[in-house]
Amino acid sequence: MNPPERPATPPSGGETENPSRPATPEPTSLLLFGVPFHDVTEDETLQWVVDRAKAGTPSHVVTSNLDFMLQAWRDPEMHRIHLDADLVIADGWPPVLFSRFFGPPLRARVAGSDIVPRLGATAREHGLSLFALGGAPGVGEKAMGILKERFPGLRVAGCASPPKATLLEMDHEGLRQTLAAARPDVLLVAFGAPKQEKWIRMNAEPIRVPVSIGVGGSLDFIAGAQHRAPVFFRKVGLEWFWRLALQPRRLIGRYSSNLLFLFVMLTRLTLARLLPAGRSGRWVPSESELAPVSGAALLRFRPMASAAEASVFLKEAEGKAGAGPLLLDLTGLTWLNSLELGVLARLARASRRGGRVLALAGVCGRVGRLLRILRLTRDLELPSSTEDWLRRQKELAAPAEERAARWVAEQGGATLVLPEQFEREEAERAVGELDRRCGDGVLTLLVDGRRLSYIDSSGLRFLRKAWSLLGRKPGGSIRLRSFPESAIRVLQREGLEFLPAEGTRPD
Repeated sequence: MNPPERPATPPSGGETENPSRPATPEPTSLLLFGVPFHDVTEDETLQWVVDRAKAGTPSHVVTSNLDFMLQAWRDPEMHRIHLDADLVIADGWPPVLFSRFFGPPLRARVAGSDIVPRLGATAREHGLSLFALGGAPGVGEKAMGILKERFPGLRVAGCASPPKATLLEMDHEGLRQTLAAARPDVLLVAFGAPKQEKWIRMNAEPIRVPVSIGVGGSLDFIAGAQHRAPVFFRKVGLEWFWRLALQPRRLIGRYSSNLLFLFVMLTRLTLARLLPAGRSGRWVPSESELAPVSGAALLRFRPMASAAEASVFLKEAEGKAGAGPLLLDLTGLTWLNSLELGVLARLARASRRGGRVLALAGVCGRVGRLLRILRLTRDLELPSSTEDWLRRQKELAAPAEERAARWVAEQGGATLVLPEQFEREEAERAVGELDRRCGDGVLTLLVDGRRLSYIDSSGLRFLRKAWSLLGRKPGGSIRLRSFPESAIRVLQREGLEFLPAEGTRPD
């Protein structure tokens, strides 16, 4: 059986048309500690991978655990990756155990280290090819060789173990060319978190890989480079203890941070639940106040206790989010369970894909605190008045060329005004334009972040390249101006604190 044909794409990436999503329904999503988890079993996960691989639509699977949840809480990009991922599975017991306290329980833990070995049989059965990317030299080849021995006829599209480098210093173009030539159906990326998730977000869409999965140490387990905990420890949820006993120096800091995060989040959520709800009915507009904005819809948010109720509401709400600005009225709700939060996260994603932002009205104090604790206010907004909401809609309705990155030529240099969201497509266009201008003799670049609210690794890579092209040249320079404090913290965390910044602004 041959894998589905996919259109060829340029190996260097670049613009690709954003494809429509497959018709298969998205599994129920439960949002826990700020991260959405899909309520699936191992068998359902494998079938999902098969369906997406055959559809040929680029899809991202995140195998999330407590450490991922902490990273998502700290790092806006990891949070966005979770919110945008096509499938997030609970690769750890904490989300499964605590899900029962926040809404409908997750049915099962779906560990990546269990899924990857089973993918061998599933891929062989459906004629899908695998590609192993990452791990120490030789580990991917050995792991794929073992799977081929276990499952004769399994198609392995290739293996690659790039040299050690930071995400911003990697040879992304070379890896894109390798994968574009291999054309795998399922890509297993073993760079460790958060590097593997960010690499997938930067690269899988341009080269049209149908399914990309961050697998951490799963290839090491298959190849025998590392050993998993005995089955007993896995079943009782103590696999982490086994790993800690084997590698205490490497893992004690990570596990201590994870447990502290869990304790702090549980404490904050408990206090938020016990404190008074506060006044219900912050600003709620009338239908007439929405009239000036074409396609705007006001929809009353309903309490939900089952996946069926969520599905019915999403069918109506996602259609409205796709047609125009969506405003949800939460009047009367004094708390949100994990299912209702998952619905909000999904609608926020639908609005963002349409170039809009989901807004909430009628939010009481307790629900507002909950949204801030979970950091969902990164991706949705709580307008305080009709004027505030109308002003925001006017900004979002501006022509695309006005909202995109803007270049302004100057004597011997240029100013680049960044867009509100500086992500892969905008960053790759900016790289091409920078190369052209440098060829024309530009020596100085001022990067203006007055509009910037979010920057991902592709945007950071552009800044690093600009420094390489200009900052090290005689007479060349790059400066940052009016960047938000949150973006400056991201630059510092990613080792770009050497970029001179002036006039930072509060978030």
